[in-house]
Amino acid sequence: MSAAIFQEAFDHTVFLATETYKVVVQGDTEDKSFQSKGFTSPTELAVFAIICLCNLAFFEVVKAAVFNPMSKVFLKNKKNLISFLFSCRECMFYTFSVFCAFRVFGQERWFYDLKYLWTLMENYETKPAQKFLYLVELSWYLCGIVRLYIEPRKKDYKQMFVHHVSTILLLGISYCLHQLRIGVVIYTLHNIADPLLQAAKLFKYCGSELGATLLFVPFALSFFVSRLILYPMLCYYTIFFGPGYQRKLYYKIEIFSMGLLCLLIPIHAYWFYLIAKIAIKSIRGTKKLEDERSDSEDEYVKPDKKTK
Repeated sequence: MSAAIFQEAFDHTVFLATETYKVVVQGDTEDKSFQSKGFTSPTELAVFAIICLCNLAFFEVVKAAVFNPMSKVFLKNKKNLISFLFSCRECMFYTFSVFCAFRVFGQERWFYDLKYLWTLMENYETKPAQKFLYLVELSWYLCGIVRLYIEPRKKDYKQMFVHHVSTILLLGISYCLHQLRIGVVIYTLHNIADPLLQAAKLFKYCGSELGATLLFVPFALSFFVSRLILYPMLCYYTIFFGPGYQRKLYYKIEIFSMGLLCLLIPIHAYWFYLIAKIAIKSIRGTKKLEDERSDSEDEYVKPDKKTK
């Protein structure tokens, strides 16, 4: 029974991935609708499990085959090896995520105008490419929780843990409720600035302060706009124009979701405070450009030695 479920799930995963390839690469816009079951069937859960395993395995292979050889060529200080490999992985995924988000969802009106986010919600069908990318994104944050535990812990471990758990719950709930629109906007706003940050770190690890500075400026601006302007706007439109407001009744799951949405705002504000500190110190010339919350070998928390 379980073998049949995983065989069906594997075939389903391959179908979703190949359809995504057609949409992203070949520009296929044919509407091949797929009714999401919202994790209510063993097959649906098995599909997600396969995507998570592929996520973990793929980046381990890429790290061994690509990122490690790159570090031997470009990395200036071997003490930054762990950070270099981490930034390579993050930069690769977030660049892929942002590109695919605009390529697959870019033709949707609600993707650019939040006032259309909660209109015409009676059709819960979604294209295979849209569903697959959504599950890949959800798997990234779930795998991120695993990586937080198995990889050396950073100074912002607690903030990252709360951030990942909140994002997983938001994306998971929206998927189960067939409200992929808000989930897509949430993860796009979260990801859009990250490729610039990771690329700036890579330049720094490779010894190019100029390249890091040139990338840090657009990163800071995009982070401020996406997470401290557009994201609070998303919260506003969800609270005052969402399904609960329209029916004049908020369900408990909706109240919980709105609380999670708002929980991320102070975390974003804290991170931007650190970004502003970096910028001020760099302008004053008192410190080289570096990430206050995670940089070089000092970004990792050294475990306390227990004494008997």
